[in-house]
Amino acid sequence: MCNYQILAQSKLGYIKRCDSCKKVKFVFGTLTATMASEELEQIQFSLHNELKNLRYQPYDSSRLYELPLDEKISINMNQSEMAALYDMIHTATNMIELYSHIEVEAEG
Repeated sequence: MCNYQILAQSKLGYIKRCDSCKKVKFVFGTLTATMASEELEQIQFSLHNELKNLRYQPYDSSRLYELPLDEKISINMNQSEMAALYDMIHTATNMIELYSHIEVEAEG
């Protein structure tokens, strides 16, 4: 049975991780996906590259940007949503890394 701990949250969603199986539950808008931590890192990398190549348009509300989660599911978002998602994932991956270090120290 999973025992989730919230790693990051925003007004658009949250990311939590199971202490037992280490799976990550990713909620963004109405989308919920469960994945391994490594998959979350891949999404972070993709978002970082997309954001790095964009010119910010503060009033762009159209969802022109597509982020594939796998071959069947994608998230469509605007620039503000993309930046918020990146911040949330960045925080979560930092927390996962921190917890990994704590777990290694506790075992050793």
